[in-house]
Amino acid sequence: MTGLSTATPAMALRAGLKLGPAAVGGIWGVLLTLIPLYDYFLRPNYEGSSLYHSVNYVVPAIAFLSTATLMAAVGFSFVAAWVIGVDYRRQSFMAALAMTLVVLAALSGMTANAPVMPLVILTLFLAYVMAVNFGALNHWEAAFQAFAAAAVVVFTLGDILALTSRDVSWGRLGGHAGPNYWGMVSGAALMLCLCLKPAWLRIPVILVALLTLYETQARGSIVAATAGAAAMGAISLMRLPARHALLIAVVAAIAAVLVFIFGSDFISHKILLLDDQYRGAASNGSGRLIGWAETINVIAAHPLFGVGLKQHEQYLHAVANAHNAYLAAAAEQGLIGLTVYLALMVGASVRAVFKVFEQFTRQRIVLVGYLIYLLMLGLFEQVSYQTGNSFALIGMIAAALSWRAEPRLPTGGDRLAPASTGGRTARGPTP
Repeated sequence: MTGLSTATPAMALRAGLKLGPAAVGGIWGVLLTLIPLYDYFLRPNYEGSSLYHSVNYVVPAIAFLSTATLMAAVGFSFVAAWVIGVDYRRQSFMAALAMTLVVLAALSGMTANAPVMPLVILTLFLAYVMAVNFGALNHWEAAFQAFAAAAVVVFTLGDILALTSRDVSWGRLGGHAGPNYWGMVSGAALMLCLCLKPAWLRIPVILVALLTLYETQARGSIVAATAGAAAMGAISLMRLPARHALLIAVVAAIAAVLVFIFGSDFISHKILLLDDQYRGAASNGSGRLIGWAETINVIAAHPLFGVGLKQHEQYLHAVANAHNAYLAAAAEQGLIGLTVYLALMVGASVRAVFKVFEQFTRQRIVLVGYLIYLLMLGLFEQVSYQTGNSFALIGMIAAALSWRAEPRLPTGGDRLAPASTGGRTARGPTP
């Protein structure tokens, strides 16, 4: 019979929603980056802390809204998978590593006397499910471009609010949530802004982010963002003809020398604050070295499975937390958990670099920059597999996209299906 429609009710509903990859990515990006706005509007004015004097930053309303927003993003990820189509074979490696971390979290949680531990582990599991759903999407590049652009807009709005707050403590901008927090927001905006179109919109974003970094004096974020930008720049240079790449490299080297000669005083005293009484070279890294030593003691006492997610802070006395993602991971999930986490994130970064050389696109180079930024930031801040901040959640998605595979069935005649097939394979001609 001819002329009869073969569309199912589900297909008709998908068409009626009119959600393409860009719309899905934009909504997803806004959802995951609302958390900094909660921090600004609901957190009281920032109060600086120092060694052996920590401030309790826990605000129940923020914790509730952040968790609710993550749950909404998890639910939306299934809507996106249904509308655009997915193939979960693309996420086999990512899913294996992520679920190993969740199992290790459950094992470490057994030793922790924390009633909320089951909820913490469930939240971590759902966050990874969301990341896997994104990584398995059809047309991921269009979705990620819109996702990153939306995130940049919300992050920049947060930076502007922080800059106008006049919330200053210990000589630097606090912005309610704290100087390092807004430094991380700014660094993330810088890494993702390459996906923003038109290109001229990147200029105000970069200016706002740089001003926020300067006002907050968030040195860890400055170093991490510099490393991420350098990685993106180096890869871009390698794609150019040798003559052009050499010319740009020479100009960049001359500029770096001039900055060192004429700007070293400004950088060391105004940005790195090496002579500051509380944050300079003699301050043990603003107390970080002391905190790291305490965290290493926690690891030594619980080397295999750690003390449980979000529990290592209870064992510290000099500082509020480890201020190091890798020490925190080892303290909370043991050396086994740290090894798996490094395999996930470092492995994702290496794969992201290889993927750029396979096909050079702005989305792929942004993945490299963001993962390098997050890995470097982890040396100074606790931003590993947390589910209460936007930076780590975006990092999970970046890792999932980098671990993404494009499997082919053994016949050699099959290919991954377009979005309209809902992620099922489309049979090609048999040879």
